[in-house]
Amino acid sequence: MAGSQREPWASISALDLNTIGFFVVGIFLVTWLGSVAYWKLAKIEQLYGEAAAEKG
Repeated sequence: MAGSQREPWASISALDLNTIGFFVVGIFLVTWLGSVAYWKLAKIEQLYGEAAAEKG
């Protein structure tokens, strides 16, 4: 029973923090690039910019 309780901690301690860091940065970059591409391709600024100018 004691060995089964240590198993999750052994798995967690075996993770390489460099790899996890690169993975997190990669996800951030993919998300950021995707949002910029959507903003440019869908012309979000033109759609909502005109509506904001009319209200202001």
